[in-house]
Amino acid sequence: MKSRSMILSLLVASLLAGCAAPAGTSDSGQSSSPSIETSSDENSVSAVNLSQEESASLFRFSWSLFEQLHDQGKDSLISPLSAFFALGMSANGADGQTLAQMEDTLGVPVDVMNKLSKSAIASAQGENRQLEIANSIWVKDIVLSDEFQSVLKSDYAGEGFETKFDADAVKQINDWVSNKTDGQIPEMVSQEDLNNLVLLLINALNFDAKWAEPYPEEAISTFEFTDAQGNATETECLMSQEEQYVKTDSLHGFIRPYEKGRYSFAALIPVDVAESLDDALAHTDQTQLEQALRDPESRDVQAAIPSFTLDSSMSLNDALKALGITDAFDENADFSKMSEGHDLMISSVKQKTKITVDAKGTKAAAATSIGTSETAALVEEEEPVVITCDRPFMFLIIDNDSATPVFIGTLESAPQPVK
Repeated sequence: MKSRSMILSLLVASLLAGCAAPAGTSDSGQSSSPSIETSSDENSVSAVNLSQEESASLFRFSWSLFEQLHDQGKDSLISPLSAFFALGMSANGADGQTLAQMEDTLGVPVDVMNKLSKSAIASAQGENRQLEIANSIWVKDIVLSDEFQSVLKSDYAGEGFETKFDADAVKQINDWVSNKTDGQIPEMVSQEDLNNLVLLLINALNFDAKWAEPYPEEAISTFEFTDAQGNATETECLMSQEEQYVKTDSLHGFIRPYEKGRYSFAALIPVDVAESLDDALAHTDQTQLEQALRDPESRDVQAAIPSFTLDSSMSLNDALKALGITDAFDENADFSKMSEGHDLMISSVKQKTKITVDAKGTKAAAATSIGTSETAALVEEEEPVVITCDRPFMFLIIDNDSATPVFIGTLESAPQPVK
């Protein structure tokens, strides 16, 4: 029987200000691996123009992952984009049925995953960037295939490090993650996570977005937020007049843009005031929701949301298996394109997330880890719509260019105050 080695792929998506560490070094000073060189390709890369079908597939993956992970009556926060890029990196080492399942679940072929990553990294350059991206590869006693290394270098701009995956590595890796998330995720791995690993992949996204129109002092007040259990708590309220109305059969809300126009925040509540958020989500049509977010109505909206901060930590294993990625988690896994002479399989997929919404803008962070173990149009003038999020609501941070959700969450309990 062939032995299976362990591999861990970690992705960090951060919506926080921060700068990538210099290529080839870590905060701890660990040296770069000679087998994985950092990309120095600074050529401009044009944006990837997804077909309508590909964009719909990406939204479908995002919504399906959210549905699998959301617990009724509880706050939730996931980053589909973080999971997408983590799985995208891993997919480059997959082949056969394992690769087919990953491509089917993510909705696009692996070459499109790579083009999206390369385009995102290129678009993150410049002084006025909101989104910053960094990737790293941590290796122990394994030789990666030339093809896999090439993709990580050219499409993911990967920084390479050699490691023993010991106690020092725990600190070095957590320091790297903390640096890339501006301290919002100070601890991503423990020694237990690193036991028996031969490879660790990390992708970091840093984004800090201020509102296109900040809330003036007179628009900041208080209201009572009634949680999913019926308990009312007085909390800070942010009031605004918006111009983009989103409506489906079960949900309606508004879109509030961030400065520079690339990203937006959407908040939605049940259309029926007597219906719970969970019931409304249960019969939400994801195709209808995608279209509503992509093409909102031009209509005045009197909006109010609480300021809040929220964090989450969860396993994605069962959700991904339910969505169709099954072989990657068992002895049928085929990651032969990643390294010769090592039979690899995924053992765990974990994600940590955090978000803060206040009068200035939004900051958020997400970290997704993938590990394997040894085994055998304009409308007529109408009255303004009133959307008051003083009860459980769903929120999204979306990329306006593709309507791809960067984060999806629900706030169902009393909002935690923003410090």
